[in-house]
Amino acid sequence: MTSVPDPIRVLIAEDHTIVRQGLRALLASERGIQIVGEAADGHEALAAVVRLRPHVVLMDLAMPGLNGVDATRRIKQESPETAVLILSMHAAEEHVRPAVRAGAAGYLLKGSGLSDLVLAIRAVAAGEAFLSPAVAKILLRDA
Repeated sequence: MTSVPDPIRVLIAEDHTIVRQGLRALLASERGIQIVGEAADGHEALAAVVRLRPHVVLMDLAMPGLNGVDATRRIKQESPETAVLILSMHAAEEHVRPAVRAGAAGYLLKGSGLSDLVLAIRAVAAGEAFLSPAVAKILLRDA
């Protein structure tokens, strides 16, 4: 485990404007977290990572152009030190496994609360993994 950067620089990659704005508003008051940018699709997210070098990317899976799994894979190639935290409404195996294989450090369901989101951001920024319980169950089923 590495130490947590202060502040943790976060990029929000989400195609729904209101969700991006809501995440920004929720996280703006969190001590030690700084939103450095937003992206509306995977291509924008990749370009923003190269330009802004965030510690953490909050990544939606279902985005136009370059989806979240492919964007995660490319981000990890371009910037291996950037942690990708998937933020998705999808808890099914066909969504979870590809995201983890692509290099996601965490997977949080959109039904989670702010405290879980902050905990997940801090965990992946520190080099740890973070999984919603339903997601962990999927991954552990075959272990």
